[in-house]
Amino acid sequence: PVSAVKFDFENHYRLGQIYPFRNEFDKEHIYMISIPGGRFGNLSLLRVKQEEIEDMSKYQICVGKGKYLPLNEGLEIEYYILSPNVSEPSIMYNHFLKKWIITSIGEDGHYMY
Repeated sequence: PVSAVKFDFENHYRLGQIYPFRNEFDKEHIYMISIPGGRFGNLSLLRVKQEEIEDMSKYQICVGKGKYLPLNEGLEIEYYILSPNVSEPSIMYNHFLKKWIITSIGEDGHYMY
């Protein structure tokens, strides 16, 4: 448990449900995908250095392909890795395809990206 990390709705509305994962190509960071609270939303990507996981000021959010900003700045930029209507996301790297795979529940069924 990381008790120092709290994403409140007022300041972090895009971060209602967080799904952390490890990226074998970047062992320095812990990554997280996130949707807003509720059932469906746009998917954001965050990262933080493993040793800084308890310091909220060190969290970064993806604001473009391979581009990250500190969380407090990046939340102002409407950039998502998937949108809209993502729910219950799951992510993994597929070695056969050599691609990241995200699965999600949508209004019309299950999706794979």
